[in-house]
Amino acid sequence: MKSSERERATSAGPGAHRWAALLAALVLATVSSGCGPSRAAEAGSAEIRIPVEPRYVAGKEVAESSNCLACHEFAESGSRGPGPDLTTVGSRYDVEQLHKILDNPPSPMPSYRDMPASDKRALVEFLAQLKNE
Repeated sequence: MKSSERERATSAGPGAHRWAALLAALVLATVSSGCGPSRAAEAGSAEIRIPVEPRYVAGKEVAESSNCLACHEFAESGSRGPGPDLTTVGSRYDVEQLHKILDNPPSPMPSYRDMPASDKRALVEFLAQLKNE
């Protein structure tokens, strides 16, 4: 690269850095708000297409209504990220661990600490039964 080309490439000016920072913040806000791309949104459905026993239906509905599909995949439903695939999450974590993750999740996942106890219990029971079988 010639000297004049290098100068142009590195002298974008102070405004360019502000725009780059703004764009990065916008992308992070979009991902952390659960507004990222998902196959559920593309299909016009926020439904987890995994059959469950009747006692887990309430928890499945909590997962659907809590926008889990925006960041997580459940079999062929939801998004491939930024969160992990939850299709067999019950094989990796027990009920107590799932409660702890919901209360104090890794970034960018929001906390569900303030979720009503009955909803959280149903959600955890649903997630805990998702196992490799």
